Amino acid sequence: MAIPRLSLRRHLPQMPGHALRLRSWQILKPLTHAGLQPTSKAVYRRAPTRLLSRLWGVLTGLALPRWLRRPLLALYVWAFSVNMAEAAEEDLSSYRSLGELFRRPLKPWVRPIAPHDMVSPADGCIVHLGRVRRSRLEQVKGMTYSLESFLGPQDWREDGGQGLSPWWRRGHRLYQCVIYLAPGDYHRFHSPTNWHIQHRRHFPGSLMSDLRTNCARHVQGRYHDCSYLAWAEPAGVPAPKGAGLGEFNLGSTIVLLFQGPRRFGFRASAGRRVRVGQALGSL
Repeated sequence: MAIPRLSLRRHLPQMPGHALRLRSWQILKPLTHAGLQPTSKAVYRRAPTRLLSRLWGVLTGLALPRWLRRPLLALYVWAFSVNMAEAAEEDLSSYRSLGELFRRPLKPWVRPIAPHDMVSPADGCIVHLGRVRRSRLEQVKGMTYSLESFLGPQDWREDGGQGLSPWWRRGHRLYQCVIYLAPGDYHRFHSPTNWHIQHRRHFPGSLMSDLRTNCARHVQGRYHDCSYLAWAEPAGVPAPKGAGLGEFNLGSTIVLLFQGPRRFGFRASAGRRVRVGQALGSL
């Protein structure tokens, strides 16, 4: 996955282009001299990601005085090309913190939901999509994972404990779609299809997520399960296509992993930008 870059050339055309392109890998250059790649597992292991995530959460949650909101938030909007015309609230002075702007809701009509079976759950750029082969997920934050390491052991149960859930049903295939959300993107995510949520598994500490699940009491390397069947039987919690599911407080990646029949076909391609509700594929 290419490391995103911030280009200010279109904002300041009078300056030379080479002086305006800020690449994130330049600040990581010392790591390459030490034999570490910016996307390597060694970097993630050594970086204090949970601490950085909490610090970012504190900074973005700081209440801004009203007189400072417009000039400060306008700088963020300018730097990351945020489209405030789509926001439900366009007045920057109405956002009490950077976090509120980051998680801004949109006008309901700017993200129509396509009638296809699978739609994009978020705004962003498709990094990778296709069939899951050799039980491996490709290009998740620049890395490849096995299903076992990414999802944990296959020990959750369906139907009130009757049998184990397989990775996919007979006659079906497993598919994946990885979407990267840039800082200026809309950072809420939605249901990609009509389904029921039966089980949740949280892995703390490995990624730089600033969610409520990033708590000190959660131990890195362990996962935490929650079943919804106990109170939402028999099928689980309904999640209609396009319904809001959650939000991010930091730069994010969505990994969409699903099973479908062999005739399923994607209507998108890697490198393409997508928006919530845009068609990803059909049966």
